[in-house]
Amino acid sequence: MKLRRVLTSVVTAAALIGIAAPAASADTIINATNYDHCGGGFCLFYNSNQQGAFRQFTGSVSSFANGSTFNVVGTTSAGYGQGVWNNAASASWWNTSSPCNNCTTIGYTHARVYYNSNYMGAWDQIDKGYGGNLQSTYNDNASLRLY
Repeated sequence: MKLRRVLTSVVTAAALIGIAAPAASADTIINATNYDHCGGGFCLFYNSNQQGAFRQFTGSVSSFANGSTFNVVGTTSAGYGQGVWNNAASASWWNTSSPCNNCTTIGYTHARVYYNSNYMGAWDQIDKGYGGNLQSTYNDNASLRLY
């Protein structure tokens, strides 16, 4: 009888833990039309549709909390000077077969924007030659890995 109560309690606790488990993260590959509003290389934009101020990246960033800001006025000045952390809405990665000015990401073919610092959590992947609005990390982004 005592063993039955213990087993019932264990099963009930396991069921409660299963109910409280977080949902799986949604990872997204962005492959919309790319508009090169940043002059070459990989860029994150303050606004959707590759609009507003932007930041061009030359390599991976383990945490946008390090002071990364939207430092170039793009189609508008919206977001200029704001931190990239939790403020990026879209991305662009210009692709060219010939060398171009400001193409500092040569050698990389994929970029992932992550929800958490240190390349953790949900992510959006932007392959070279594509761009679009972020989905899984829209205004919730903390790190970037180019690879």
